[in-house]
Amino acid sequence: MTTRNQANGCSAATAVDLLSSDGDSDASVASPNVLVPSAPSVASIVTPQKRRRPSKKKGPVFTTDATAPISWNGSELRFRVEGKPIAWARPKVGWKGQTYNPQKKSRADFAAATRSICTQKLGSVPQFKGVWLRANLEFHYPCAASNKKRENTYPKQADLDNLCKFVLDSLNAVLYEDDKQVVDLSAKKRWSTNATATGYTVVTLSKVTDEN
Repeated sequence: MTTRNQANGCSAATAVDLLSSDGDSDASVASPNVLVPSAPSVASIVTPQKRRRPSKKKGPVFTTDATAPISWNGSELRFRVEGKPIAWARPKVGWKGQTYNPQKKSRADFAAATRSICTQKLGSVPQFKGVWLRANLEFHYPCAASNKKRENTYPKQADLDNLCKFVLDSLNAVLYEDDKQVVDLSAKKRWSTNATATGYTVVTLSKVTDEN
């Protein structure tokens, strides 16, 4: 007595082999002799982490020197701020269309250095309120004493009027209410005589009287 598979002329194992070898058959049917690689587990997939750049916190652009001279006689103030002179720059427009001040930090540093030197040496910050002022500004750029460009030349960095505007704007609400109080202005830029690494700015403010 013959079985049903034998009546059909093939065994069950032979039928599977025929299906796997048939090009028109379903690809999902695999031969029992073929090893199908398994998909990697989720735990084995490692997502690469983005490397974070270390934050670079810049120090103050302007500082004070404890040995720098300062004088105040009630009508005239003279002091010195350490740091390479910076020229005033126009506000810029960001990529979203907003306007911002690119020198916000540097102006704040100059104001903070002024408050610091006055507080250390004088005990308080002098105030010129409701008076007209005369300002004398000296901008000294760093340069090695052996550098030949010191000979019969002057610093070409920045325009002198923009250097003055940066200092006068930075001192608003620090020494005076507004730089509109300055009615007499003189300025110069030179190479630093002591070849400091950063340069410095000397500021002299005095009250304008009827005599002068």
